Amino acid sequence: MKKSTICTIGLIFLALIPSCKSHEKKSDQQENNSEASKEAAASPVAALDEHEEIASAPVEERKDIIIAVSGKMPSSDPRNAKELASMSLSSYVFEGLNHASEEIHVLPDQRVYTFTLRKAEWSDGSPITAHDFIASWKATLDPKARHPNAYHLFVIENAKEAGSGKLPLDAVGIEALDERTLVVKLTQPQAHFLEIIATPPFFAMPQKSLLQDSEEPLISNGRYLIEKITPEEIVLQKNPRYWNKDNVTFDTLKLQRFDEATALNKFQNGEIDFLGAPFFQLSRTASEALGLEKRLESTTGAAVQLIRINVNSPLFSDIKMRQALSKAIVRSQLVKESENMPVETASQFVPPCFQLETTTRIEENIEKARELFHEALFENQLLKETIPQISLTFQKNERNQKLAETLARQWKEALDIDVTLDPIIAKSAFYQKLFRNDYQLILGSWMADSKDPMLFLAPFQCRTNSSNATGWENKEYASLISKASTTQNPEERQKLLAQAEAILLQEMPLIPLVFCDYNFAKSTRLQQASVTPFGALRLN
Repeated sequence: MKKSTICTIGLIFLALIPSCKSHEKKSDQQENNSEASKEAAASPVAALDEHEEIASAPVEERKDIIIAVSGKMPSSDPRNAKELASMSLSSYVFEGLNHASEEIHVLPDQRVYTFTLRKAEWSDGSPITAHDFIASWKATLDPKARHPNAYHLFVIENAKEAGSGKLPLDAVGIEALDERTLVVKLTQPQAHFLEIIATPPFFAMPQKSLLQDSEEPLISNGRYLIEKITPEEIVLQKNPRYWNKDNVTFDTLKLQRFDEATALNKFQNGEIDFLGAPFFQLSRTASEALGLEKRLESTTGAAVQLIRINVNSPLFSDIKMRQALSKAIVRSQLVKESENMPVETASQFVPPCFQLETTTRIEENIEKARELFHEALFENQLLKETIPQISLTFQKNERNQKLAETLARQWKEALDIDVTLDPIIAKSAFYQKLFRNDYQLILGSWMADSKDPMLFLAPFQCRTNSSNATGWENKEYASLISKASTTQNPEERQKLLAQAEAILLQEMPLIPLVFCDYNFAKSTRLQQASVTPFGALRLN
C-alpha cells in the first residue's frame, strides 16, 4: 500500500485492566516478546498492521483455536467496543482504512487525507465502498444513538458539532468522490492520524447492518466472519472473501466462556489454547499457578491504574489535600500486597513506553503528607474530627477490593482518616457514577491503543470532556495541549506534552498508582501469539 505521508494517532479507552504491576525482571523469552511488541508499536508501518496475521504452519493438524472468556461475552460491534476484549474481537471481524486502502494521499497542510480503497468485498459478496465508511462514521456520531465511541471521531471537521446535534451529520468533513475514493478533512493537523483509523471506532460496517436489529453485525470485511453467537460461545470462521485470506492462519476461532477453575483445568489439559488478557481476567491465584508451571507470560501495557479525584467535592477542591493523599501512599506495598510480587510503581501518569521526559515525579513522603493535610485543614477552617466522610468507589473484584483496602489502611496510618469503601458490582453503575461525577475518590485505569502520550493528556484539557470526569481544568495546561496538537515538530511536541504532564502531577486531579501488565498463557499451537502493549491479542 502506497502512502505519501505516514503519521499516526490513537485513542483512549477506559476499562479495567486484567493485571496491574510495574516493570519487573522477566525471562529472556518474555523480554524478547516485550521488546518485539515495543518495536512494533514504535514503527508507524508496523502499528498500522498490528492485527494482521502472518501465515505459519501450526504445530498440530487441527486449525481451530479455543480462547477462554471470563464474564460477559464481548461485542464485535465496533461502534460500542470499549473494553479490550470487544476491541480485539471487532478487529478480527472488521478492519479499517489502513487495510482497506491501496493508496493514501495527504495534502501538505496535514489536514486532508484521500483514501483509495482496494477492490474488496464484504462477506456477503457486496463491494466495500467509500459510502460504507461514511455511513458507518455518521451512524456512530448520530447523537440519537449515543454510541460511546463517538467522541473518537471528533478529530474530523465538524464531527464534534454534529455529534452533539449542533450541526447536521452531512456537515461532517467526509466525502466520497466515487465508490472507491474517500476524502477526510480534519479539524487540525494530527500527528498520529493514520493509526487512529486502525482502531474500532473507525471501522466500516455494511450499510444494511447499520439498519438491522441484531445486536451483533453478521456481515464483515475482516479476516473472520461470525458463524455463531450464544451467551456462552462465539464461533468465528475464516472469511472466504477476505482480500488477504491466504495469510490467515487459522480456519476457526472459538471464544468460550468459563469460570476460572474450569478454564485453568482445561488449559492445563490442552483443551484451551489461550487464557488471559484481553479476554480473560486472571486472578492472583491462577497467575501464581501458571507461574509455577513457567507458562505465565506478561506484556508491559500502555496503561496505568489510578485514582480520580472529584475536585468539585468541597474537601478535595484544595490542592494540598489532593497532594497529601498521594504522598501518603506507599505504592510498592500496594503492588506487593495486591499481586504478591515486588515491583516498581508509577511515579508519573504517562507510562514509560511513551518516552515522555517529564521532570516532575510522584514521591512518597509521609511527613510531607501530614504537613499538607494539616495545612489544608487549617486553611479551610476544618478539624480532622469534623471533616466530611471520605469514600473510595471502585468496581468490585478481587484485585480492586484488596487494593482499596490497602489504600484505606495506608491513609488511616498516615493521616488518621477513615475512608469508606464503596464497591460497585455492575459495570454500568460504576461508569454512571464516574461520568456523573457522583463520587469523591474513584479507582480506575487508563489505557491507550497507540503510542502517543496525547492519549493520556488531551482529555484533561477541558473539564467538560467526558473522559476527564474529575471536574479539573487549567488554562496553562490547556494552552500546552493546544500547542502540542498543532506543532509539526516531534521534539517540540514531546517537550510541550512533558510540561503539561508536570502541571497535571502538580495539580493532582488524579493519583497514578501502578503501571499495568497483561498476563496470559498460551498453548504450543500459538507459539507466535502475543499481546501488544495496547492489549490486543495477535495470533500470528
